[in-house]
Amino acid sequence: MKANIEGILNRKSDIALSIIAENIYKLYDDGIDILLIMDLLLEVPLPKRYIESIKDIKNLITNGESLGNSLKHHKNIYPEFFISMVEVGEKSGKLSNVLKCLEAYYKKIGLIKKTIINALSYPFIVIISMLVLAIFLVLFVIPSFYDIYLSSGMEVPTSCLVMYKFAEFFKDNRLIASLYIISWGMVLPIILFRILYKNYIENFLNKIHIVNTFNEYIFISLLSIITSSGINLSKGLDYCARSFKGKNVKNSFVIINDKILEGKSLGESLEDINGYSKYTVSMIKLGEISGGMDERLRSLSSYLENKVNSNIKKWMTLIQPIAILLMAGLVLIFIIIFIIPLFDALLGGVK
Repeated sequence: MKANIEGILNRKSDIALSIIAENIYKLYDDGIDILLIMDLLLEVPLPKRYIESIKDIKNLITNGESLGNSLKHHKNIYPEFFISMVEVGEKSGKLSNVLKCLEAYYKKIGLIKKTIINALSYPFIVIISMLVLAIFLVLFVIPSFYDIYLSSGMEVPTSCLVMYKFAEFFKDNRLIASLYIISWGMVLPIILFRILYKNYIENFLNKIHIVNTFNEYIFISLLSIITSSGINLSKGLDYCARSFKGKNVKNSFVIINDKILEGKSLGESLEDINGYSKYTVSMIKLGEISGGMDERLRSLSSYLENKVNSNIKKWMTLIQPIAILLMAGLVLIFIIIFIIPLFDALLGGVK
């Protein structure tokens, strides 16, 4: 529990990483000393955890550590891939170029995540409203219906009786009932989701076109950073494989790296893996033949980014009406189960 709370408080921020990378590479290009760069970064509006890390990184650099080694002391907020690429940039003399690529990557990923979160905020509000409405109906409306049935001398429907008993139990045992609802309504679904996600849900999601396109975009963007850094391709793929938790992306890096070590080209390796479009494979093959891999990957990354954003917008326009339909469905189910039988019973009693 404590570890989970610390993980939430110290979670990595894509936007913060992009800001740090951008400021370091720009100031580094201007010939400013790395220690002075750290001082200037303290003036940048960043989350507190990153400000504290920069103070510590400056002290470590002062004591003779490299930037890459200093970042390793804060792996909880700096991804392993970020640290590895900084180390490669320092060793190859291409630190500025590597940081520029990292800035672009984390900035784009951060914006995509922000777009998704903003788009999902409305459906989330609708779902919360549905839960509040359901609780209100169970605790206040259904007991009133129960009283109407009793006062009219009519038989109480099973659904109404069950809900009434639950409402009474909740009112008499609020603490126990609240724990029961939290356990079955929140904790159990989260546990089941985590179990099912590892075994089924992730595999299902990876079959969806928009998820495949997003994974393809991540792969190409990271590949662009690797080629720009001057690092050995196999070593760069190994860094990526060790840095990502997503099974689909992680497995792609592992399989491609194995095939490259067997002597195959990057294009040939991609052909053997499902999930990458023919356009992507052909562009990479052209880059290998022409010797302009960096430019091809940058162009391909921009193309896939636009495609991902377009797909997100299409899906998000569908989510809002679906959320409204779900809420309307809840109201309709309540009317069918509780309202209509009550009116039928009342009309039958009048006759």
